[in-house]
Amino acid sequence: MCYKKAIPAFLLFASVLSGCQTQLVNNEPQSGYVSIQSKALSHLPPTAKVVISFLDSEGLVKQDELNGIKHFPYYYRLPEFSARTPSNVEVNISIGNGQSLLRGEGVVSEDANVSIQLDALTGKDLANTYWQAIDISGRGLPPTVKTTLAFNNKGKLSGHAGCNHYRTAYSSSANFIEIEKAELTRQICSSPIMYHENRYLHFLKDAEYYSIDKEGNLSIYVSEREKPIKFSVATYQEVEVTMRAF
Repeated sequence: MCYKKAIPAFLLFASVLSGCQTQLVNNEPQSGYVSIQSKALSHLPPTAKVVISFLDSEGLVKQDELNGIKHFPYYYRLPEFSARTPSNVEVNISIGNGQSLLRGEGVVSEDANVSIQLDALTGKDLANTYWQAIDISGRGLPPTVKTTLAFNNKGKLSGHAGCNHYRTAYSSSANFIEIEKAELTRQICSSPIMYHENRYLHFLKDAEYYSIDKEGNLSIYVSEREKPIKFSVATYQEVEVTMRAF
């Protein structure tokens, strides 16, 4: 499967999937494409399963599957149809073979693009939740080190990384999450603590999706790592020190 690469915005280019070749389209193509968009996310990780289904009154006409989407909007070329012509197209996003997390649909037209906005079907809102790390991708934490994470209700998060306070911005839809590179205070600690802090913040920046288990613990899965960052529930008072202004 081929994907478009990131292109400078001033070029106003969009990549288009066409067989196994990537084509550049100046501005939005006029017709013959499914335009897949998300208000909250800039992309979908390779772990995301993207299923595009074309349907008519009798049911499924044709189906295609992608692994992730490099960036939104994503332009998918309408395939050729032989015996049956579809009237609708549905896009469902899941992680592996799990339930659909994002979904969108549109009406197929030969004269215009099909515009599909992905909407969240599930996922717990992380706003105003507070967490304390209990494991960093299978490596635990150094003794006596407290690492915390607090989500506010304006797309911001902050916490204590082990040595320094940090803050950054995030966006999420369903269980997918994107976290920007963090700003830090400038304290220096021992080498093991600094190594832990750098590792934690690096993984946080590579976050792809999250889950919350029956016990209420949060797991954030990161790019190219099998094991997630794990957090237990904390209170505002427990992480209050991490909420201080820089």
